[in-house]
Amino acid sequence: MNCCTQMPNFKQKAYSIVDYVLSEYSQFGSMKVNDYRAFAKDVVSGIEKKIGAGYDKAIPLEQALEVFAKQAYLTALHDASSTVKDGAIGYAAKLLDISREHFSRNSKSLGIDRDQFKLGGERKDFGYFQQKILENIIEEKITKYGSSIPVQDFDELKEKIPSIGKGLSTQLNEIDIYQLYINRMSFVYKIAEDVLKDKYDEVKGSDNAYEILQNVFKERYIKKVNFTAQNNEEIESEIANYRRSLPRINFREAA
Repeated sequence: MNCCTQMPNFKQKAYSIVDYVLSEYSQFGSMKVNDYRAFAKDVVSGIEKKIGAGYDKAIPLEQALEVFAKQAYLTALHDASSTVKDGAIGYAAKLLDISREHFSRNSKSLGIDRDQFKLGGERKDFGYFQQKILENIIEEKITKYGSSIPVQDFDELKEKIPSIGKGLSTQLNEIDIYQLYINRMSFVYKIAEDVLKDKYDEVKGSDNAYEILQNVFKERYIKKVNFTAQNNEEIESEIANYRRSLPRINFREAA
């Protein structure tokens, strides 16, 4: 069954889940009914847009590169926080040979919490990435509908975004289409993880370090996508095996 026949069904199920999760937060009760419904539908549309392109084919290179960028930045931040007492963000930028301004701007757009690394931070697993996808959507929509939410409730909701993302992540995992998307994203994560494991220590701090790492990732990912097109059943089995190798808690709880 193809994406076109499956996605309408997904939208209905996803709306019910979004409504159920949001109903646990009293702050949404301050919105007018029509505004709330529009907000919930917009959240569903954001999720649908994310997963739609990756339903019946490989995750698009643009999304794959975003996963790689998050991992590369987090790897450098973890390395930096383990090396220097302060200034981890600036040091991490140097490790990847990226300007501090560029690193700071990009890490923010990628949804990375940089503040946690100022005093040291821990490595993040795939559960972190899965939940961040949803957190970024929720944050975008809360900001978009900010004028429909009283200031106090708006501020409280901004603080609750991780909790909302966690709730959505747990519930959406029960929908097959979403689960398939997450399976494939987890495999992108694995390729990025392997590239950084193989090459990060070798190139960190050198000229064009990030560009070198990104090019290696691109090469491996495109090669895997081409292989997938010719060996779909084998690659799906490989994805499933990798997913089963990860602790279940990584997909139910944020790091």
